[in-house]
Order: sequence, then structure tokens, then C-alpha cells
Amino acid sequence: MGRAVSRVAVTLVELLMVLAILVILAAVAGIGFSRLDTYLKCQATRGLMVILDGALAEYAQEEGGLPDTTHVQGGTTARSQFLIRSLEAVPASREVLDRADKRLFKDLWPKDSPDGQVELYDPWQMPVDYNYVPPASLAVLRSAGPDRLYMTSDDITNR
Repeated sequence: MGRAVSRVAVTLVELLMVLAILVILAAVAGIGFSRLDTYLKCQATRGLMVILDGALAEYAQEEGGLPDTTHVQGGTTARSQFLIRSLEAVPASREVLDRADKRLFKDLWPKDSPDGQVELYDPWQMPVDYNYVPPASLAVLRSAGPDRLYMTSDDITNR
């Protein structure tokens, strides 16, 4: 007598169902990782703001005031360069500034020919804006945030 051969097979429908479930799981995981990435970048930016506030406090203590941006020509990038130059000129503020992530300090502007002046960038690769006009008592530091646009609701500031 012949022995009956048992065959286990997967139908095309079953294979497509498993594939569909895997695609849905991958999409959900991708959204979760994207939100986590944005959250971590926001936290890193808030930490940077704390470090910059500390460096500005040291600068003010040594120099008797904060770096004044009224004479800075240009926009956000020029003010970012001015902030870094000012903080690095005072040893106490430079020491605090050294705690910041060095990957955020770059010479990226202008993009086609770097000018040798370092700017401070947020995790979304946008310059950190610095603004202080006396007689204001507080300086404002601003990151453009996840949407990479300044003066919108997702901006991250030190105030």
C-alpha cells in the first residue's frame, strides 16, 4: 500500500494577509520612531538653550552686560556668529559653552563658500537666533523647531 503524502502549503491569500500585516506594523513603527526623533531633538535643543543661558550669565557677570545685537548687520546667521564670537571671547562663558554638543557648531554659511566664522545650529540644521537689545533685561535665543520656520508655534526658545 502506498503511503499518503501530507503536503502543507500556504495559499496566496494567506501570504498576502501576512504581508499586509507586516506593512501595517512597519508603518506604525515608522510613525513612532519619527515622533521619538522629533521629541529627542526638542529635548536636545532645550538642553542647548540651558547651556547658552549659562554661558550668557557668565558673560554678563564678566563684562557687565549681555552681547548687544543692535549693531549686527544681517539676519539669523550673522547673529548666531556674533553670539559664538562673543561667548568665546570671555573665558568663563567659553568654559560653559564647551559643554554643548560640538556637532552643532559649524561653518555652513554661505553654503557655497564657508566664511571661516562658526555658527550655532539646532538639530534641524537651522541657525540658532540670538537677540538682545538694551535696555531689555533678557536675551532671547530661538530655534526654528521641527518645521524649520522662525516665529511659528513650534519654535523653541530660552524664555
